[in-house]
Amino acid sequence: SIHGQIESSWRIEGSQLSLDVSIPLNTDATIYVPSSEPSSVVEAKGAKPAKIDAGYAIYKVGSGSYQFTASKP
Repeated sequence: SIHGQIESSWRIEGSQLSLDVSIPLNTDATIYVPSSEPSSVVEAKGAKPAKIDAGYAIYKVGSGSYQFTASKP
């Protein structure tokens, strides 16, 4: 972004998906977390659930680092 690098990484361990996201200062983002059970996604501090839609839990976030865990899609 114009404010810095947006970073994400993911890994699957057993039946769990782990997603890490970093958003630079002065930036907002919408994060789509894929999951076979979107209502069971666990989010890190500060992530505000926006909605659940078609196999995704969707979050609105500001700058910072976030960690999500979900059932494997």
